[in-house]
Amino acid sequence: MLQKYIKKHLPEFVYGGIDGTITTFAIVAGSIGANLGMNVALLLGFANVFADGFSMASSSYLAERSDGNSFKNAISAAFATFASFITLGSLPLLALVSYALGITTANVSLNGSLIIASFVFIFVGYIKASVNNKHKLISIIETLAIGLIAASIAYSVGQFASGLM
Repeated sequence: MLQKYIKKHLPEFVYGGIDGTITTFAIVAGSIGANLGMNVALLLGFANVFADGFSMASSSYLAERSDGNSFKNAISAAFATFASFITLGSLPLLALVSYALGITTANVSLNGSLIIASFVFIFVGYIKASVNNKHKLISIIETLAIGLIAASIAYSVGQFASGLM
């Protein structure tokens, strides 16, 4: 049943999951790059996951409705986007929670967040290829590269901006 739902809403699953993970980890990387601290990164990360998740779901709903799709299909697409964004986008924050609880150091948490985000990109790339019967390695590399490039940009912008302050 879950596989059928994901196949039906693969674009929403991929878009929501990748965007959720990229924006969340980009906030983490940008905050750390700007020396704002792990607690600020965690706070901004959770605020992003919920606010941006809602925004993405609303946009998905409106896009479906603009194509003349039924009310039920639009709600289903919005839910798929929101669920993917929230679930996958929250995962990179787990490492920061471990820092906030005093379990890990800031460096371990940042590296852990990067590793978790990377695994999410790999997972989404794999699911995307599996559902479409495409080459899995190419899909994984493509998805991972996009995510890591976005994180690198955010970190660099954070470092640059902190130098201006």
